[in-house]
Amino acid sequence: MMDQENRLQFSNTFVIEGPQPGAQEKFCACEADIAIGGGSFFGGKSVSLCMLAGRNVDNQYYNGVIFRRTYPEIVAGGGLWDIARRMYPQLGGVPTENDLTYTFPAGSKIKFSHLQYEKDLTSHLSSAYCFLGFDQLEEFTENMFFFLLSRNRPAPGYLWKCRCRATCNPRPGWLADLIQWWWDPDTGYPIKNRSGIIRYFTRLKGKIIWVDKDWHGDDDIRPMSITFIPSTLKDNPIGMASDPFYASKVSTMDHVSVERNLRGNWKISYEGGMFDPAWFKKIRLIDLPKNLRKVRYWDFAASEVKEGTDPDWTSGTLGGTIDGDFYIIDILRFRETPGTTEKKMKEQAEKDGRDVAIRWEEEKGSAGKFNTYNLTGRFLGYDAQPDPVSGDKVERAKPLASGAEYGHVFMVEGPWNDAFLAEIGEFPKGKKDQVDSTSGCMKCVTTEKKVWPIFYAGKTMKFAINWQKTSPDTLHYGAMIQEKNMEIYLLAALWDTMAGNLWVYAAKKWNEMIPDTIAMNTVKVMNLKSVTLTKLIGNEAMFSGEGRTTARLINSSLKIVQNSISLSQSYLFDLYGSMVYANSLFNNEAITVHKLLEEPAAQFSGWHYEGDKPAEGYGYCEALCLICSELKRDLSKQQRENPRLPDYHSVEKKSKENSPYAYQTA
Repeated sequence: MMDQENRLQFSNTFVIEGPQPGAQEKFCACEADIAIGGGSFFGGKSVSLCMLAGRNVDNQYYNGVIFRRTYPEIVAGGGLWDIARRMYPQLGGVPTENDLTYTFPAGSKIKFSHLQYEKDLTSHLSSAYCFLGFDQLEEFTENMFFFLLSRNRPAPGYLWKCRCRATCNPRPGWLADLIQWWWDPDTGYPIKNRSGIIRYFTRLKGKIIWVDKDWHGDDDIRPMSITFIPSTLKDNPIGMASDPFYASKVSTMDHVSVERNLRGNWKISYEGGMFDPAWFKKIRLIDLPKNLRKVRYWDFAASEVKEGTDPDWTSGTLGGTIDGDFYIIDILRFRETPGTTEKKMKEQAEKDGRDVAIRWEEEKGSAGKFNTYNLTGRFLGYDAQPDPVSGDKVERAKPLASGAEYGHVFMVEGPWNDAFLAEIGEFPKGKKDQVDSTSGCMKCVTTEKKVWPIFYAGKTMKFAINWQKTSPDTLHYGAMIQEKNMEIYLLAALWDTMAGNLWVYAAKKWNEMIPDTIAMNTVKVMNLKSVTLTKLIGNEAMFSGEGRTTARLINSSLKIVQNSISLSQSYLFDLYGSMVYANSLFNNEAITVHKLLEEPAAQFSGWHYEGDKPAEGYGYCEALCLICSELKRDLSKQQRENPRLPDYHSVEKKSKENSPYAYQTA
């Protein structure tokens, strides 16, 4: 099968002569019973493994298996199954997708399998694998490896030598101990002149014993041969040619990940080595940049200090970002009961101001949901939202570590610095509260894209509308939004023609659909018995789907209360276009929100994108978009009909001081 081996290789077509020179060639030519290759990302490891598995498919008795720890890792884009689909058909292989197997013309087979749990080993008790492969061997347990090694034996009729081949990335653990002779215990890096040297071992009572090649034990036990062949990005020139910037991408990871996956360091670990306190650059408060987007992020602990205990801390990190840099402004931590914790949070929120968003780590399950429900009620008028977390603390801290290492994290000088740096230096040992709150803060402040960044919850104004001075050119809107949970939001606003300003003056929310109540309240809060209404509009959900009867029922009630008013659908509504238009009005200071509208103001300041879509559950924000959508069209119509009117789509700021319709009050 050597001629077939020589025409298997990784490229866009998988048809070039021989393995790539260097580590891949050495790995494919190795004669050891066990050969382990790898040590960094993108070294051509998985391709080498698939090539070697296809070495003897001309033998009808041959079978091979390649293991990955979980099924999704096998079928992931660019993974083992993708490589096999491009490689094995050239050898006549036919895939069976449902069990991830390739069958070749001679009758031989190569299977891709996963082994997630120790209990799964029982399904391999009677197996005989002529070729045994492991992709990412460090992900498997020591017991899994040596048990399956005992299944690396010839199938009936197969007379050739059986081999075990594995790929890996550096990680401290049983595999690092097994191949320790091939890497420097002082630096953690591979010893170049030992690459590919074959050693011999036996295993007694779970321990590795290194022996000579000619050693014999009881019952004629003979040693097995093993070697380690490290590879790096440089050993995969074909892959690097397809993505010359791959090394740059890997280098953006945290310090430990870069050392392992780019430089092949087997020694480094997250045991107190993830952060270097020197990475955090200190600055004075006076040098803090202006116009930061700020978040105070809380990581909770529910225990107060008692004699003989050392509980975790509640930690709240205030951070901000601008121009790709993250600034740690302040960290407040304490150990108190839940009631006192809530009180301290509220006091700190008042000190920070309403332009600072509030986020907290939301635990899984009903307890986390209950805490979120309680806190959002306590922080009415603030941009306060939970942060549902996933992954372990180390994974969540990696972006902070990477940003700090590359000089993008700054720390304002303060009395909290020493405690923070001490915790950072030990992480993930010891306490983790400040790291958790800081990494959470960085996540929220850098990944949440706000819809209306210019507006914050405290940017409101106390005003009154002089309804007696409104003119026919004044536009008066009400917008209703029905959410998926059947809550209904009402927002009311008046466009002041003279000042070019949208006065958002009233809001109301109903938790259940009671048409008579909604109708009466709408007429009352919008003063519809005294003033003219331009439009009362509703979102699509009120006219279709599960809520298709909502508009009809509300209109029936409105007809009784005020016959001339009805709720209509905005057929030409463009959510994204109206979001952009609303943002231009906010930037132009052409939207004024009444000081009493705390919940709408909090929603306006906190609405953000989740992925590429605006977050759900922001009914007042959607209502404002409905109003802005109608306003934009109506202003264009006014301008066409009366060219003497100002162009209200321009970005020029207009004075609101001389408005005859709306005026400020003390």
